[in-house]
Amino acid sequence: MNIKQLITQWDSMPKMDAEGVDVCFKISRQNMASIEAISELYPGLSTETVISQLLATALSSYQEALPYVPGEKVVAEDELGDPIFEDVGLTPRYLELVRKHAQL
Repeated sequence: MNIKQLITQWDSMPKMDAEGVDVCFKISRQNMASIEAISELYPGLSTETVISQLLATALSSYQEALPYVPGEKVVAEDELGDPIFEDVGLTPRYLELVRKHAQL
């Protein structure tokens, strides 16, 4: 999901707060003002929901932005029969670490 899709979601139907893990962190006054403004623009959204959904969208964008770095090992073939090489970039390690921390 990208920011435009998130805005469309907020416009169409505010979501209830999702269950999750409580975290505590500092945020700049300007960023908090922006979050409170978004929450006020979409009255059904709490500031916590805005923060949670923006963070989820940013993390999704981060994963999508990780570059594919082809390795030497062929892991599949595309529809034309051309080889698809394993990704030796950050994506596999990132996904492995996400799975590891999700199990904690």
